[in-house]
Amino acid sequence: MNTLEFVSAIIKALSWPMVVLICVFLLRNPLSEILTNLNRLSYNNLEMVFEQKLNQLETTLDDNEQMNFDIYQTNNKDLEILTIAQVSPNAAIIMAWALIEHELKNLLNSNNLLENKKSNPLSLINLLLKNELLDNETIATLHDLRELRNTAAHSHQETLSYLQAIKYYELVKKIISILKGC
Repeated sequence: MNTLEFVSAIIKALSWPMVVLICVFLLRNPLSEILTNLNRLSYNNLEMVFEQKLNQLETTLDDNEQMNFDIYQTNNKDLEILTIAQVSPNAAIIMAWALIEHELKNLLNSNNLLENKKSNPLSLINLLLKNELLDNETIATLHDLRELRNTAAHSHQETLSYLQAIKYYELVKKIISILKGC
């Protein structure tokens, strides 16, 4: 192999990677716009809309005026969930949802509407809606929180972050505040 053949082989081997690099360089602005506007990304059947949904729920609950006690009070349950969130954010989200279920049952029980002690969360929420104990916005928020909990419960990998678990728990405390105010 002489020098000319060697140079030709190098150019041939590098031509496609160079074309790709040039295209990426020329299209970097449109590509960055597409990526920043990306709302949904699927990886191993896990929808990555979790963060966006959390932000939407946070805005919804911040606008709600029914909260009647300090959600930032720290108790043993808070410390337990925060500690578990460091190890397994998914498990912390599931534990936080259990607090909502408990409060839903308390609300229905206090109104003598709890038909079955082992009712599933969806039937509890629907019972609250049927008896007009909560407004539609709060019902929608409960449904969204339930869906996020299902995402955390049914993902096979720890894909959620500690900060997402903490944000979810803050939303849970806000919704519990609303439920206690009813």
